Amino acid sequence: MPFTNEDDFIKKLEAYLNVNFDMYSKSRINSLLKEYRSADMPVIQKVTSTTEKIRVITKYRVIDKSKLKKCNEAILDAEALKICEKHDVPYASFVQSPCRKATCKISDARKEFCRIMLTKYNTDRKQLQDFLHVDHSSIVTYLKEENESIFFKEAI
Repeated sequence: MPFTNEDDFIKKLEAYLNVNFDMYSKSRINSLLKEYRSADMPVIQKVTSTTEKIRVITKYRVIDKSKLKKCNEAILDAEALKICEKHDVPYASFVQSPCRKATCKISDARKEFCRIMLTKYNTDRKQLQDFLHVDHSSIVTYLKEENESIFFKEAI
């Protein structure tokens, strides 16, 4: 039987608590870990404070990419057309390489497009970067929303 991440977690937990778990306890911990992984991931809050005692809460969402539909060029085009219609933005302006600062409508459309593609489909930032003809920092900016980050759990 191969050594799993759960077994490693249990060993570290035993060392931390300075106890040895019996087989029942280990199986119970394993079942709780599996239940936790299969459930919708809770929002993890990170609190930082400054000298003015202002609390900034950052939310993290974890998305299991193995359960998402694989993305291709046709899906990118179809979703882009939907977003362009919704935001009343010309498709050509949406996908062309920006030679100047993009208008607010185009930026909003691109932000929504990037978020939809990363949460609904198994795509990556490089694919979005190539499709929108922008650099990686633009994609990061489109995905950055105040107080929220998206993390992806890769398939094992």
